[in-house]
Amino acid sequence: MTTQSGAMPATHFRRGWIYVLTLSLVTINYMDRSALGVVAQAVRGEFKLSPIEMGYLFSSFFWSYALCLLPIGIMLDRFSTRIINSVGIAVWSLAMAATAGVWSFGSLIAARLVMGAGEATSIPSCGRIVREWMPAQERGVATVFWSAGSFVGPAIGAIVVATLTSAWGWRAAFVILAALGLVWLACNLIWFDKPERVSWLSEDERRKILRERSAGSPDEIGMQGSPGGVCQLLKSPSMWGAMIAQAAGVYTLYLLLFWLPSYLQDTKHLTILKTGLYTAIPWAIAVPISIALGAVSDRLLRSDTLLAGRRRVIVIFCVLLAAVVVFVPFTDNTALIITLFALSLSGINAAISLNLALVTDLVHRARDVGKAISLTILSGNIFGLLAPIITGYVVAGLGAYDWAFGIAGILLVIGALALATMTRHVILPAAGAGGTAIHLSEHFAARTSFGKRIAHGLYTASLISAVLGTRLPGPGAIYISQTLNFRAPVKIGDTVVVTVTVAELIPEKSRARLACVCAVDGEVVLDGEALVKVPSEKPAKGKRPVMRL
Repeated sequence: MTTQSGAMPATHFRRGWIYVLTLSLVTINYMDRSALGVVAQAVRGEFKLSPIEMGYLFSSFFWSYALCLLPIGIMLDRFSTRIINSVGIAVWSLAMAATAGVWSFGSLIAARLVMGAGEATSIPSCGRIVREWMPAQERGVATVFWSAGSFVGPAIGAIVVATLTSAWGWRAAFVILAALGLVWLACNLIWFDKPERVSWLSEDERRKILRERSAGSPDEIGMQGSPGGVCQLLKSPSMWGAMIAQAAGVYTLYLLLFWLPSYLQDTKHLTILKTGLYTAIPWAIAVPISIALGAVSDRLLRSDTLLAGRRRVIVIFCVLLAAVVVFVPFTDNTALIITLFALSLSGINAAISLNLALVTDLVHRARDVGKAISLTILSGNIFGLLAPIITGYVVAGLGAYDWAFGIAGILLVIGALALATMTRHVILPAAGAGGTAIHLSEHFAARTSFGKRIAHGLYTASLISAVLGTRLPGPGAIYISQTLNFRAPVKIGDTVVVTVTVAELIPEKSRARLACVCAVDGEVVLDGEALVKVPSEKPAKGKRPVMRL
């Protein structure tokens, strides 16, 4: 089954505002979480912290962040993304403001813990918003677009925070970033909701979104998921493959997010302003490259290959591109170092965002998408939690960053292998449609004994119902029971001939037992027996009812 996505006039691309809203949310999120890395030297000096203590301070954000991800994923499958995002950004913005008033290492840790809990809402929410708002063949570019905020944020944040810190001190920078989050909160409450509800969306575009967002699988948006879906997800090798790849990508991302400024200052002896500029350059370069990779991934996919998980090919390429970070210790040329960081970050952003799109592609049961996305992000952030700590020990123990980058490269290769070998099957089929992939995906069906897609058996059975309701017995007939025996597959394009014959009449109960046969080119593909209540005419006085057949 394929979904056509005909071109629409530019004036009908109002869902572009959702691109802007999600991008700005993630941008603010990462400006806030990366701000500590920019002012790390100032904070380290003020509170007299060692590299190991700084590693724990950087990672403390992830302790609460990781703990909250799965509960938030469960809530996203039951409650509105509008509400969850609003609560999340309010909490983390207030935590940012509180950071400006910290007085000790312990109070810094406490503020980071609250901030991590609040920020845990935004990334899973954006994944869910893409599922609700975007036609399926826009998922890749839409996901990379909002994920680019994880790069735009540090790029802008590095310059803004460095400038504010140089002018008024690091505490003022945190107050201003907190205010920016509250501005986004107001915009979200005023303009955002589901596509079914917003008034600013044209009817043509609303119909396009609702028609194409599920790529032909049953559209379950709005149905509430259950916590039990987590166990089903964890039984899937494809889920584990995506989680391993995400772990490798996010480990490398947070290594660079928190330690890149310190690496430039420690090895290149840059001022805080130059550090901000040199940190911003690779993050900024990575944004357009990763968005282009997302667009390519959508271009190469049809609805059937999308649902079968063919997006994995470009995700593997992106993971391996990220691994060029291992070559950083082998050069002293600053321009080449910045280029390697830019290439690695381009691969990381495309990989971790397209990996989320891959998970969305493979979870055909829309009401459990939030949990699947949260599990994937959780796996990444468990490793993200470890990255600052491990790097702190490596730097303190070896006095260099070489093995910090080497560990990241090894993990990325493992992630690419996991994607290549483990993500080859649907994670969750649509509810009530066991074997959905064999009905919807040519790629999946080609690897089965059938060789191509086949029609769902209940669709064939529904043709019997059509005969009973319109021909024999006809209007007024009431189904009582039906047995079905599936004898052979029905291929897409086959002509099915339905024959219904009367096997037994039961006049005293106004019922008939009917033999039902479905055939393709003379071969029986389905047979069974139906028991129906037959419409009857009002009998003459003292006579039995007369059944109408």
